[in-house]
Amino acid sequence: MIDVRDGSTSDPDDAHGQMSIADWERRLQAMPGFRAFVWQRQVHRVAYVFQTNLAEYRHFIDTLQWQGRRPPTRDVANADVLDQVLDESQRLLHNVLAAMATRVAQLRRFVRHNFDAGSPIAIEYDERVAALFASDVTAAFLQKMRNELAHAQLPIVSSTETIRAGSTTVAIVLPCDALLDWTDRNSKITTWLARHPGGVVDIGEVLDGYARRAGNLDDWLQQRIGIEYRGEIDQFAAAEDAFFRSRGL
Repeated sequence: MIDVRDGSTSDPDDAHGQMSIADWERRLQAMPGFRAFVWQRQVHRVAYVFQTNLAEYRHFIDTLQWQGRRPPTRDVANADVLDQVLDESQRLLHNVLAAMATRVAQLRRFVRHNFDAGSPIAIEYDERVAALFASDVTAAFLQKMRNELAHAQLPIVSSTETIRAGSTTVAIVLPCDALLDWTDRNSKITTWLARHPGGVVDIGEVLDGYARRAGNLDDWLQQRIGIEYRGEIDQFAAAEDAFFRSRGL
């Protein structure tokens, strides 16, 4: 059986029988592989908070849509319902943007705190962040909107309906005129807003595009940690299995 202190094989039973659960837990948690496993879970949970908040927003938008001839759960043709929809869309948008800012800040700190600046993971992470987001105006727009939301006011929201043969699509949009009233306007964002057809931003489309890139980065980071510490993780997994076997599990 694996001794989690040094990776050698020995009998973990003490003079009174099996090693205590508390002792096993201490030894398992002291292993480098446990640390790497915890790092992977940290990245997963930060990503989960953002992606799940966005999934709730998407689900809300789905309740506004016609399903063939079946009316939507929330019909924005009703003025009272429309007011409720706009209120709820602001609440959910607040949650998504807050989770987005949390994700950015926590992952930046996570990499800086756990990996040396010259380490392969830190270097590759910075390169991927730059490639995905440094020149992305939508990422700058979302960050700016988060700052305005936190320090000035909630964004003004509205809805649009696109009617095609056999279908009607409802979208939650942000009027560009209101966005252009932001304090400390960014010229790149201003130019981007001015090019939007109809003078509105479909915030769902913007968030979906950002979330795909963020999700790809988060998945890569989890996998990259697994590759870098594969030996340590495998040793930890073997020691954990040894514990369960010692308990007849």
